[in-house]
Amino acid sequence: MIMPQYSRLTYSLKTMTSTWCRPPPALFLEQLALTLDSLYSLFQKDRTSHVFSAVGKELEQIDQCARRDLTEGFKRFSELASGIRISYGTSSDLLSVYERLRRFPNWFEAFSDAGLTLESTGTICYQTHEPAGKSYCFKKST
Repeated sequence: MIMPQYSRLTYSLKTMTSTWCRPPPALFLEQLALTLDSLYSLFQKDRTSHVFSAVGKELEQIDQCARRDLTEGFKRFSELASGIRISYGTSSDLLSVYERLRRFPNWFEAFSDAGLTLESTGTICYQTHEPAGKSYCFKKST
């Protein structure tokens, strides 16, 4: 499960970049300041969070940019918010898969039960040669 503070941050960013309701300049700057305050508060609770640190730095740069050029600031904020929403979705998917694999470690046996023959297994590695997972090669019985 994703930590609640990440979902609060994602909700805040989604609200501020709603496509059907672009906020007036003063409201956008106010919401940006509130989001920064909220992020600082979350970062104080978890100083080890690389996510909060990186997002906080980016939001500070966006805040400075928005004070000079609101349109460019809003554009950069929208891009950041979109990236965070995509990352949140990806991490949610990964955690969901992890939980299912933890509950059903022998999930691949369903293929054998369906009549396929396990030919080989192996290790899938990242380009850095660190293990990323296991591979299973099945053959259809003739």
